[in-house]
Order: sequence, then structure tokens, then C-alpha cells
Amino acid sequence: MNIRANVLIAVHLPQWWEDMAIERYRKHAATGTIVSGSSLSEAQAERSLRDGVEAPLLDSARCAEETGASVHILDCFSDPGMEYLASRLNAPVVGVGHAGLLYAHGMFRRFAVISSEWATVDEIRSHALSYDLDVRLGAVECVGISAAELPTRQEEALSRLTKIGQALPSDTEGIIMGCTELAELAVPLEARLKDQQIHVVNPIAVAMQFAEMRSLNTC
Repeated sequence: MNIRANVLIAVHLPQWWEDMAIERYRKHAATGTIVSGSSLSEAQAERSLRDGVEAPLLDSARCAEETGASVHILDCFSDPGMEYLASRLNAPVVGVGHAGLLYAHGMFRRFAVISSEWATVDEIRSHALSYDLDVRLGAVECVGISAAELPTRQEEALSRLTKIGQALPSDTEGIIMGCTELAELAVPLEARLKDQQIHVVNPIAVAMQFAEMRSLNTC
């Protein structure tokens, strides 16, 4: 049985960006896994600003299940509406943030998260606490570039990531990218931090593998 993973993007994106966002998951999927998904429509995005993103995401997820989706992945490190969706959908729901924090908590004695914007720093700590995954979480930093600007400011973001990584406490064993727009910079960042022997985690890759395991366990 093929796994059909549905990527739920909690904002409205232009088509090129939506395609790029979904391809990030597809490149980490196992052979035979079918990855599709969508961002919110303009009408859904407007509705989310008024009433919250949970209902529009639920509508999108239910449509995907009608066409065979066997697992959903929330494409946002803050995991918007994860519990709400999980309680209302037939297929399991994997949050990128939860998957990434869970992996880092299991792999490293001390790890850091680097996000895009300062507004997300307290939110990440709050989520780690709510998931009971905060014990090994040290620093939570950000590059100070909005998610909307990151696709066109990759080199600048990598430079800022490097400076942050180099300044982390010496007991830091791992870094997790705390924004899906930063995720693909994990490999080049780890190369720049090789002297510190810090491992850098792409949460998209982790979430994709978690989603495949969840899907197989519910078949």
C-alpha cells in the first residue's frame, strides 16, 4: 500500500512557492511515497485571519482524505491547530515542530533551535514545554529575517545562522532549524560548523519520516 502524504500549508502562497514547499518534502520521501498538498486559498487565508487557521486547514485536510491521503504534515514549526486537526481527521497528523523537537530531544544532550523571526522564539519555548521536550532545549535564537523574505535572502540567512551557531554554548550538540523556510540550509550550516562538531537537523526530513511511520502504523 502506497503512503499518500498531504502537506498542509497554513498560509496562502503563490503557485511557485507552494510547489517549492511541497518539493522539500518530496525529496526526503521514501520510494513509493506520494507527496502532495496545498496552501490556503485567498478566501481561506482571509477566513483564517478572522477566525483562526484551524477550520480552513480542516477543510483542506478533509478534501485530501477524500482523494486518499493517509497522513497529514503541518508545514509550520509552530504546528498550528495540530491537536484540533488530529481529533477530527481519520488520518494521523504530524507537526514539523513536534517531530523536530522530539528528534532533537532524543538525539542530543543539549540542543538549540534557530528560527526566522523574534516573534516565534517564545512560541517555540512554549511548544517545547507543552510537548514535555524542553529539558534539553538550550538556546532559542532567530536570524531576524521574516519567513516571507527568506526565499530571496538565503545567503544572508546562512551567514546569520553561522554567526549564531558559532556563538552557541560549548555543550550544544545539535541545532534544529525552527522554520521550514530555513530547513534546507541545515546541510550547509553543518558544514560551516564542522569544527564545533554540531549536528544540524532539517525538521522537514524528520517530519517526512515520522509521517511515513505513522501512516504505516495505521494501515
